[in-house]
Amino acid sequence: MNGLSHQITFNLGGRKLRVAAVVASPEEIQIALEAEGFGTGEELWLHWGLSNAKKQWTPPPSALYPPRAETKAVPGAARSLFESREDRHDLALTFVPAVPEDGSATAPVMPAGLYFVLFKPPNQWIKQGNGNFFIDFPHLVSEVSRGSALKKTTKDLLAVRDKATVHQSWRVEHPIPAGIELLLFEGEEGADLFVLTDAPKSLLLHWGMANQKGQWRKPQLDTIDSRPFKTAAWDEKAVQTEFMPVDVDASASGLRVTDGAASSAIQGTHLWLPGVSVAPYLLFVLKEKAGNVWLKHGNDDFDVHIPIRESWKAAIQEYEEKLKKAEEEKEMMRKKRLSDYHASRDARRVNADIFFKQWSITGGLGELDCSAESTQDKQAVKVTIVGCLEIGCLLHWGILEGKRKSQWTCPPESCRPPGTAVVDPKKSCNSPMVPDESGLYKTEIVLPARPAQPDEETDAGVVPLVEGLAFVLKAEKGDGWFKTIDNKDFLVRLSASGADGWKGEHREVVEKILGGEVDAGGWTLMHRYNLCRGIIEDWDGDRPEEEKKSLTRVKSWATVFQEEPRKPITATASFSSLVLPPLSRESSDKEFWSWIYVWQRFSFMKILDWQRNYNTKPRELAGATNSLSYKIAEVWKTTPKCRPLIRLVIGTLGRGGSQGQRIRDEILHIMHRNGIPETAGHFYEQWHQKLHNNTTPDDVGICKALLAFLRSGGNMQSYWDVLNDHGITRERLASYDRPINKEPYMHGDTGKLIFEFDQYLKILQSVHDATDLATALDYARGKLPHDVVGQLERAIHEVGHGGLRRRRSKSFDHGDMGGLDSAHHKFMRVAECRDALLRIINDKNVDPGALVDILFLDLALEQQQNIIIQSTYGEKRVVQLTDQLGSLLMSLSGHAPENGELRAIYGDFVQLARKTASLNWQNGAVECALLLKGLCDRAARSVGDVVDEFQNLLGPKAKFLGSQVGTDPQVLEVFVDEVVRGSVLFSVSLVLKRIEPELRAIAHLPPWQMISVVDRIQGELKKIDRLMHIQDKVYERPTIFLCGAVSGEEEVPAGVHGVLVRSAAESPDILSHVSVRARNAGVLLAVSFDADLTQQIEGDFLGKWIEIRAKKDGSGLTITEVPRPDDLDKQSKKAAMRGLSRQESRLLIEDSALKGRRASQAEMNLTQRSNRWVVAPSEFDRSVVGSKSLNLQILAKTLMETSSQLPFEIRTPEAVALPYGTMQKTLMHPLNENTVLPRLKSLLSQLKPDTSNDRAAGIFGSAKHFIEELVEPDEYLSALKETMQAAARGKGQDECRLLDLLKDEDAAWEAVKAVWASLFGIRPWVSLSKAGRKYHELNMAVLIQELLPASYAFVLHTQNPFSDEKDEVYGEVVPGLGETLVGNYPGRALSFRVKKGEKPQIVSFLSKSVALRPTACLIFRSDSNGEDLEGFAGAGLFESVTAERSKEVRLRYHRLRIVQDSAYRERLLTKLGQAGFEIEKAMKGVPQDVEGCVVNEEDVFIVQTRPQV
Repeated sequence: MNGLSHQITFNLGGRKLRVAAVVASPEEIQIALEAEGFGTGEELWLHWGLSNAKKQWTPPPSALYPPRAETKAVPGAARSLFESREDRHDLALTFVPAVPEDGSATAPVMPAGLYFVLFKPPNQWIKQGNGNFFIDFPHLVSEVSRGSALKKTTKDLLAVRDKATVHQSWRVEHPIPAGIELLLFEGEEGADLFVLTDAPKSLLLHWGMANQKGQWRKPQLDTIDSRPFKTAAWDEKAVQTEFMPVDVDASASGLRVTDGAASSAIQGTHLWLPGVSVAPYLLFVLKEKAGNVWLKHGNDDFDVHIPIRESWKAAIQEYEEKLKKAEEEKEMMRKKRLSDYHASRDARRVNADIFFKQWSITGGLGELDCSAESTQDKQAVKVTIVGCLEIGCLLHWGILEGKRKSQWTCPPESCRPPGTAVVDPKKSCNSPMVPDESGLYKTEIVLPARPAQPDEETDAGVVPLVEGLAFVLKAEKGDGWFKTIDNKDFLVRLSASGADGWKGEHREVVEKILGGEVDAGGWTLMHRYNLCRGIIEDWDGDRPEEEKKSLTRVKSWATVFQEEPRKPITATASFSSLVLPPLSRESSDKEFWSWIYVWQRFSFMKILDWQRNYNTKPRELAGATNSLSYKIAEVWKTTPKCRPLIRLVIGTLGRGGSQGQRIRDEILHIMHRNGIPETAGHFYEQWHQKLHNNTTPDDVGICKALLAFLRSGGNMQSYWDVLNDHGITRERLASYDRPINKEPYMHGDTGKLIFEFDQYLKILQSVHDATDLATALDYARGKLPHDVVGQLERAIHEVGHGGLRRRRSKSFDHGDMGGLDSAHHKFMRVAECRDALLRIINDKNVDPGALVDILFLDLALEQQQNIIIQSTYGEKRVVQLTDQLGSLLMSLSGHAPENGELRAIYGDFVQLARKTASLNWQNGAVECALLLKGLCDRAARSVGDVVDEFQNLLGPKAKFLGSQVGTDPQVLEVFVDEVVRGSVLFSVSLVLKRIEPELRAIAHLPPWQMISVVDRIQGELKKIDRLMHIQDKVYERPTIFLCGAVSGEEEVPAGVHGVLVRSAAESPDILSHVSVRARNAGVLLAVSFDADLTQQIEGDFLGKWIEIRAKKDGSGLTITEVPRPDDLDKQSKKAAMRGLSRQESRLLIEDSALKGRRASQAEMNLTQRSNRWVVAPSEFDRSVVGSKSLNLQILAKTLMETSSQLPFEIRTPEAVALPYGTMQKTLMHPLNENTVLPRLKSLLSQLKPDTSNDRAAGIFGSAKHFIEELVEPDEYLSALKETMQAAARGKGQDECRLLDLLKDEDAAWEAVKAVWASLFGIRPWVSLSKAGRKYHELNMAVLIQELLPASYAFVLHTQNPFSDEKDEVYGEVVPGLGETLVGNYPGRALSFRVKKGEKPQIVSFLSKSVALRPTACLIFRSDSNGEDLEGFAGAGLFESVTAERSKEVRLRYHRLRIVQDSAYRERLLTKLGQAGFEIEKAMKGVPQDVEGCVVNEEDVFIVQTRPQV
């Protein structure tokens, strides 16, 4: 080719396209295209057209078709075939004036440009980014002409000078096309430097010298001559010299400035550099004179090596030494300045009561800190920014406002320091940083604040009225900008925000999350997923290797599926052998994963940005999703204890998959195949642009909406309905970086479009929608056994190909039995599939890559189950409900393999539930219903515990993260509720609610269902129709509601302590919003199943002050009228004013009730000591021991003296006692009288008649610590051993069992002290106050017994306390020790009643979770004289302590003989009833409250008896 030429190369993802253009003349342009990497011998076409004067694509006339290439006309364009040569494709075109095809001219005209794309059959299009390739012919002619002029000027300059020492050429295409020529001519004194360019914009030469590449230093300006080209210092390292239009002046052997404009002439500059100022390297870049555009050599500076002449070296060496000395002095000053800075920084940190942070700065500029402190009047916050900086800088800043609290806003004038200049009236300003005498730079900013209210949690006592401020530094001279060392803006958070505002664990994780979500400028789903993966990898890397051993305890999980017990029930199989695991790192790990889940859930809910100032390619998003989901699956496998939370995280992610790039490609193919134009201004092109730049899960909803529009024949309402179902509004569509503000329209062949977009939807779902059932199976198919795949295919066929959808699913009422049968059948089909999947995912050999797809499939199946459960609200059949509940429990336990409680519950359901649901197991329907009720109650409690844990883990984090990103508080308020309602937990609660009334009706159960149990509340009873109507009201005095309807969505009003729901038909389920809130807030919530009872309550108590006592096991409640506490109204109003909690309110009631009754109670007995250390049973009387010891001795003696008619022996354990005054005797012993005793006396003297309960609790806590310090006297231990031995000899025994069990003397002494310490507690204090008694009257003995190896423990009331039947014993039985029966262990015991001579009747079966397995040791029982003090209820106030801790074991009911063996159960309960009657007889016919145990499953022991209250 002849003429002026220009070349450019395009990199196209591993392939290249080179374009060479030759301008033969302004009316002849030759274009040669050379493509590489498009396949050997494969077809490649140029799809091209011409540009007219208006820059519009027009079809080319046939006269311009290339003569040597096959060319064919296509609509609107021409298509020419490249010539293929191995892996290279070539094509040449020539453009001359021709008559346009569009009729815009009749005479030949030169085209304005060439448009083209590459086409590779059958449907691959290669474009330049997101647009067409374009060659602008006039611009090309101009550019080529300028390049020619640059070459001519360079040639002319070389002609008038000696040979150039250095001559280098460069070509830059972006951001301004420019050729650059540099020529250096050296002489004895120095060198002439010429730089020429053909750039069309006015430029500056930004340059410096360097001894090594990259190490800029400023030249000696005073020695350089650049006239007439102006040179000025830029910063400490560089100078700038201007370019001017020039040509060559032959007479001066140099350049001459001309009058030409830079846009049409060659620019140049000339510098004289004396030898002393020359360094081995010249470094430079070019800068646009009127803007901030920089021209570099790719990503690097231009660098030129300069040969150093011998004649220059001496001067250069002298200069270098001078420079080195100056640098050393500068370094000394810098170190001193830095030392002063560090010293002053410590003082600023101490004074900063709101904020303090320090940073290192980019570019080695120095260090900076910011402190914020409240002013003395609490009306402002003073922000001080201090820097140890290398150069003077301006503070470029704005205050933070807006939804994400990271949007800059220009501060009001009142906040700007003196000398501030506004840069952008909406965003920012520049304030000077003023140097002080030590050389530190400082700026002070005063921002408005207000004093904090009493209920506002602040450390400084102020509430800033702005969120904070953000800033960067700008060099005073030049364009230097500086940020934090990690290249972020400096952020100052004044409110309790940022990671510093989070007070819990994993603050570093929170900081990283907020760094992306709040602070980052460009942010997308891809960035979020990549950051999440990095955080998880860091956490996983910090875990000990032994914790990563996968499934170490899960290998036996499948055993819960067995239909029969693993071994027969025997006399030794009393309860499970599974010991509860000790606490570990579990709490911290759960905190971590709850943070990850809340974060990703916010993203899933679209609370967080899916795209912000950044475009992500679909394949990049898919890749990030794949990497994250694989990592999570890997960790899911090795972290069984956190699986429920990790699985929730997985449910928030898209699938990722391998089709990310197809999202981009296929939409374009659809448009081409259907003739949809790629022109702006219509829906299809707008959506295409969004898909191309940043696809998100919203695109699934958009595609479904488009299909609904097309299928409806163009009904726009159908389009918007589907979008609304997916949470996509007009505003959201318009908010995309590539906004969609047009609606779809009918185009071309509708049937073909529907088919095309149906197929495209599958591509979108494969990347974004992990829970589409059919797609999930397609991905998991290859990882599953063939039989499981067949099972899944059949289930999906029955449910529906894509699965049920929540809004379109059918609802079945009770009368639609056919519908209910069909729904139940589908549910169980899905359950069978999930059963198979759970066995696979709990296999320790499963691959994490397979896990991802199987977990997604299981999530999709679970979603189907939830939809069916929520649709079949009319289901009331016990068998079907039991099957459904068992399946749901399988899911819960299978995904929480280390949750022993769920595993035990599910195991019991497998073995017992289906049998009992049939109502013909063992002794008939009533016992079946009772046992099934016990199973359901335990399940309900366990599910409630899980929800409560979620509330505690997720709630605070959601509120904190929401406060940082500006989330609607109402969304945060129900965040955890919505999590629960979208999970299997909610389905469990619905089934439990449906089965509850059915079981109650069959078993004739008591009227109350306890949803939130609080042992005692007081308040005024008020009647309301609906809780919804008054949920926002505040009650100044404690109130209890008798309520008509509670939907479950309400809040419990402030001041309400209890809610009694009148009708089960309008009651909440156990996991509803109000139920969770009630449990968290300590509000009693109970549902009545007896309309007559609630009517009676209304008649008896409405408007009265009542007390409700609820049984801890949730079995019922009692309501009594009590006196209204004195002066309560006045105190309650004060309490309401300051937002008193319900717990504080209860203490207020107690304090008010006790007012005036504490005048004499504060005196305590610390010196009335005993004469003996230990007494034997033969020495028991009322002067030395309490009724617990005495009654047991009387019972043992009476049973021995009377002839019992029972076929078995009632026995009592061996015992001795520490008499009244033993504690005082120990306090007055020389070992303790000068240490513990005086301090205890001084402490207890602080108790006054008006001491509040709260203050008393603190005093008693300290008293307990003093008791723990008591030193054991040798005399005590000797007496204890001697008395034990004497007691054994008195019974004719050679061996002393008690002495044998005194194996750990230290542990025994600690147990004794623990019993004594229980004297000092708030409960005895309150009880004594109510009785008007003195602490001085209270005595404590300690009964020491053998801790029997109990198979079961029991409590008997020889007169039924519920019916007052004198000849009927009421009893309760639990496996193991009795502490789970009388202590604070949730769940019911096995309860029964038995009349003389009749069979026992079961009242309730077990619903407890654990039993206590005894260790052979001694037990030390409190034995106070409380029951002998009139009006003082001393029972249960004081502790009984074992010398060794008993082990908690998880109960599995199907392994309990008392559950499985009905004949044994009847025999044992009959025996216990007979024992009760016999004991009452022995105690002179007085009804007794008896505690005992069964040893070896047969032998009855009584450990205490007392008159029944």
